Amino acid sequence: MIQEYRQLVEEIAQETGVEKPNLLDEGAPVLEASALRQGEAMYLVGLIGGKDVGKSSLVNALVGQEITARTSYGPGTEIVIAYAHEGQADALKELLEREVKGQYRIVTHRIKQLYRQVLLDLPDIDSHYVQHIEVTRRMLRHMLFPIWLQSVEKYADRRPRELLARVSEGNAPRNFVFCLNKVDQVIAREGEAAVRELGEDYAQRIAQQLKLEERPRVWLISATHPEAYDLPGLRKMLGDQKSEEAVGISQRWAEQRQGASLAEWVERQNLSQKLGALARVESAAEEELAARVGVGLIDGVLPSILDDPAYRLSLGDELMQERVGRWPVVNVLHVLVGPVQTMLRLRLPVEQQRGLRRADDLVATHLREVDRPDSGRSVAGLVQATFAFLQQSSPLVSRVYEGRKLWEPAEAEHAEADLKRRLAATIERQRSVIRSRLSSGGAIGAMVRIVLTIGALLWFPFAQPILQAWMEPGHGSFAFLVVQVLGVSYLLKNVAFLAVYLAVLWLILKWDTQRRVDRWLGRWQSSDSLDPTLNLAGQVAEWSEEILSPIRRSRAKMEELVRRAGELRQGVETSQAA
Repeated sequence: MIQEYRQLVEEIAQETGVEKPNLLDEGAPVLEASALRQGEAMYLVGLIGGKDVGKSSLVNALVGQEITARTSYGPGTEIVIAYAHEGQADALKELLEREVKGQYRIVTHRIKQLYRQVLLDLPDIDSHYVQHIEVTRRMLRHMLFPIWLQSVEKYADRRPRELLARVSEGNAPRNFVFCLNKVDQVIAREGEAAVRELGEDYAQRIAQQLKLEERPRVWLISATHPEAYDLPGLRKMLGDQKSEEAVGISQRWAEQRQGASLAEWVERQNLSQKLGALARVESAAEEELAARVGVGLIDGVLPSILDDPAYRLSLGDELMQERVGRWPVVNVLHVLVGPVQTMLRLRLPVEQQRGLRRADDLVATHLREVDRPDSGRSVAGLVQATFAFLQQSSPLVSRVYEGRKLWEPAEAEHAEADLKRRLAATIERQRSVIRSRLSSGGAIGAMVRIVLTIGALLWFPFAQPILQAWMEPGHGSFAFLVVQVLGVSYLLKNVAFLAVYLAVLWLILKWDTQRRVDRWLGRWQSSDSLDPTLNLAGQVAEWSEEILSPIRRSRAKMEELVRRAGELRQGVETSQAA
């Protein structure tokens, strides 16, 4: 569960921008994973205290020999002094070499009942030497059972209690041993009652600092009087090593404490409240973007693009060119009419002439009218104004859009360019679809086209007059009929008729092409079009979604974090109850 909580905390810190708890700092004085692992061959008991509290004297009193020098002046204890069974020397040396290389000394013994227990004397936690404090902090990450030693003169000091609070974030307070040293000085002046009162006050301060429901036991000792006060009992307790089961229980307590510390940090983040704030920002962003940009695009720009006469004309001419290419004779007429169409196009306004050339020119022309014509606001300007307003309304916008600052001109212009690209690509797809659907034809269509063109050329000037004359009663010779049909005046009359016929055929083809173009564009103009890739309104919606995607992703991520935090909180409560 600890690993899951660590991952959750990392993601919360990354998502919200808050600092991670001290528990996860690389150099935090809290138990690391190896100290929480079941089945370790040894466990560490260490003396933690400030200068002149009597750590070295207490170590000597506990082991019954002078293993560390007593210092009442100078830098104090500078290195780690380890008192361990000789069978643990190699493993202990490996640990100390890794953590405090060159800053330790190992004193071995052969006491069988202390085979797994290692007693440490550490540098002062209030030392003026940074390297001394760093040594102690590094070793605190491996000590399952800290002996927190304070003297009667310094028991009210704030700095040791602050460090105690940090250490207790990663270790269960019930694994600590709290000692108040030099009680003989108080007894000599004020009696034993004063010492008991002092011990109760110290226990109360610890309980308040660690937020404990009950005051912990405080051992009242004097390192210079090994056989007096609580020191014999303390020595007896530390003289019997803990069983593997007891160590395992303490490790689970420490692990639960870390989980509880991380859970408390998660609770302080008020994720549900942050989720609500994100939801409100998302709603405001949707409304502002729709009101400032979306309405102008969907109600103004898109209809003007699809209703643009130049666009419809260019699309109709393009498709007419492809359709008429499959009509014999009519295609010749279309080539002859081409110069006339070009002249008519040159009489259109310049802006419409641009729309006849490329889709991106057409889009750029109409996007200038996204806002009121007299305001001169571009899409980029409207996007920039929208997100500038949102940023001023909520600080969450700055964090969520940290990688895409749409309130700055460059990002807003990039968003406008993306919209232009989407709309232009959609127009090109519309052209491609219309072209593919109008260009389809089969054998029957080809036969109809041949009959209406080549067949008309053969039928009206030649076949029909000859057949008509042949079928009339009293017709002349066949040769006379042929000569009559091939006469100049007759041919001129038929040429005029065929010209009108082909012109009408061309006009019908032109009208039918434009009618189909208008029908398809009208279908795509509806926002209910099934295919968003062919719908300009659908592209605007996708563009808006892409702009709002950072806030949507942030809200979705926060929802996931709230869910996971709830599940882990229930797991911690169940574990604590067990």
